[in-house]
Amino acid sequence: AKPASYAVDEWFVFQRHSPPNTYSKVFVTFFMSGLLHAIAEWSNGMDWEMSGSLKFFYFQAAGVVVEDFVQLIYRLITGRDLKDPPRLWTRMLGYVWVGFFLLFWTTPGWCYPAAVMNLGTTEGKLIPYDLSYFRKFAKQH
Repeated sequence: AKPASYAVDEWFVFQRHSPPNTYSKVFVTFFMSGLLHAIAEWSNGMDWEMSGSLKFFYFQAAGVVVEDFVQLIYRLITGRDLKDPPRLWTRMLGYVWVGFFLLFWTTPGWCYPAAVMNLGTTEGKLIPYDLSYFRKFAKQH
């Protein structure tokens, strides 16, 4: 987070601690992480086009923004303060959201190409064909 903080604070014109400054740091942090993971995948023989690292990490940053926005709307509607402890149902909903977001939406797009590469064939039976939206991306390469 330090390199992202430096980059955003020194290169961007946003006022420090403002929402644009904060969310720029989130996106730059996740971009740097995605880039490093993409380089690691490339060094292991994966094509740049096949790697899902940048998309995965950018989706994580977008997920943070969506979560913050939903929490803001919830607080505006209910009048709850940020310092109030979360209610049980909101915590459970948060767990379901994170599970869905990671397990079904973002992680397969990052992990599946690497798993297919490690199988040595795009026809490998990592998961059943009908269950994977991401299989078509692996077949293209």
